[in-house]
Amino acid sequence: MAINLGWVRRQDGDHDGARSGFEDALRISRRSGERSDIVYAVLGLACLAADAGEWSRACELHGVAQAVLDRTGEPWQQPEERYRRESLAQVRAYLGEEQSERDYARGMTLSSEDLLDLASRKG
Repeated sequence: MAINLGWVRRQDGDHDGARSGFEDALRISRRSGERSDIVYAVLGLACLAADAGEWSRACELHGVAQAVLDRTGEPWQQPEERYRRESLAQVRAYLGEEQSERDYARGMTLSSEDLLDLASRKG
């Protein structure tokens, strides 16, 4: 599955390969309507954005992932919950609480079309 391959590539430092995997998974899951796959693809893109120092974008994507997960009624799964927690801690440390809350809240309200624009934007 593209999502799992994305996580492996991220851990190996292949951020371009990881991004490609997460973006492929996002496109496929949007077509199939599989919300849990959307969640984890967006989470992967959020973590990659944080890795690249794209703090506001990362925070918005984290908000998107949480909003989609909330609609599924499912909890975060491991190890992704840990990746999320670590990435959000980095983002909040850099942006500060006020800015990160604004960016996260903005992500929570994005439409599907806005999500695709944000997820596919590089930098």
